[in-house]
Amino acid sequence: MLGYGGAFTDSATRLISGLPDKVRERALNDYFGERGLDYNMARLPIAGTDMSTRPYSYDDLPIGHQDFELKHFRLQPEDFEHKIPTIKRANEIRRERHLEPLKIMAASWSAPAWMKSNQHLVQGRLIGNSSGAYYQAYARYLIKFMHEYKQYNISMWALTPQNEPHTPKRVGPMKINFNSVNFEPEEMADFLANNLVPSLMDANLTPDKLKLFIWDDTLDGLLKYQQAALGAKNVRDYTLGLALHWYSQGLREISYKHLYEARRRLPARYSMISTEASFIGRPKPGNWERGQRYARDLIENLRAGSVGWIDWNLALDMEGGPTWSRNFLDAAMLVDLERQVYYKNPMFYALGHVSRFIKPGSHVLPTELRPFRPELAPTKYPSDELVAVAAELEEPAWLDGVLRRRMALVALNRSNSSRRLEVKVRGCLAKKQPLRLEMSAKSVTSLAFLC
Repeated sequence: MLGYGGAFTDSATRLISGLPDKVRERALNDYFGERGLDYNMARLPIAGTDMSTRPYSYDDLPIGHQDFELKHFRLQPEDFEHKIPTIKRANEIRRERHLEPLKIMAASWSAPAWMKSNQHLVQGRLIGNSSGAYYQAYARYLIKFMHEYKQYNISMWALTPQNEPHTPKRVGPMKINFNSVNFEPEEMADFLANNLVPSLMDANLTPDKLKLFIWDDTLDGLLKYQQAALGAKNVRDYTLGLALHWYSQGLREISYKHLYEARRRLPARYSMISTEASFIGRPKPGNWERGQRYARDLIENLRAGSVGWIDWNLALDMEGGPTWSRNFLDAAMLVDLERQVYYKNPMFYALGHVSRFIKPGSHVLPTELRPFRPELAPTKYPSDELVAVAAELEEPAWLDGVLRRRMALVALNRSNSSRRLEVKVRGCLAKKQPLRLEMSAKSVTSLAFLC
């Protein structure tokens, strides 16, 4: 496991920044502190998204103008007033505990409008192909963003070249009304192989200094993009893995078999990481069903082989914004600036069950769920009614002079009735009395124990 985190969007950092000092400090510690979710990762949009108060890029120009040398590239007030100060304070909280800075993954929602076929931040394609000036300018644009943030002692750990490159085509023009670029598989492969990866290497951002995750979209359409992108040797050698969004499975509440299949199709050398999850529509404060859905997605992703899980907005307001495109969403933390308070939704606690127990550096273990009476399995115990993930933590512990393995288990009972769970660990509890749990209906339970 690499870890867990959330996104420093314009909306989230604007709201957190607007809280009184003591309340803001408590909110940040709830996410990044030792007694909070202990986040060690984050996602950072490159310029604006739908979760901003306005549409913008870092190089906006009047229609008909171009800036291939990026002479007009500028960070914006959202960076200086909200994102940079919030990230710095989160890193300070970690530094006070002698921990490394957050692993920040940068992601772009749209190229500047002048680089695009429709001259707009919403939808459209990059003009031309990899042999033209626009593709190369977009690669330089992404790199310049990382260099600019470096000036404020904020380094990027990873990059995804485009948020949801397939979604505008998959969902359709009537439903996508926010910052976006549509890439066909061949276009994305062309951009990666001939523009972005060579530009990263030229900028001395080699794979040991910056991790590249491709895709950053739902499971829909993944295979064609994966095959096209990894067709070029320089992309294969540079890429660390796939970034996936939860909307194909977590939001629809369907079988996770396609997630497991995606991991099986991915060559073993590459990692898989979840980079965005959110409920679409107005917030439902206190809704436990949403907490359960987060818990299930976390557990299923870890079981499928994901090395991390990054939530979408760290915070939103009570209406699910602010959002210039009126794409209202729910979040693990809701902020009421008028009352100068914040609330932690059930999704927050679902995240804590996993982030506080299956720590970064843990090794997720093969887990098998068996019914007490096998003959009842098809009807009494539906396959997705009880889900669990177990892990061995990186550092062992001494107990009574013996070095013990540190273990963790997170289990979710999604049924409407209680369930008994007996925990056996091969080579540990296999010959001993198993740990016994009584899980109430619709509950999450976490365990930490030594072997």
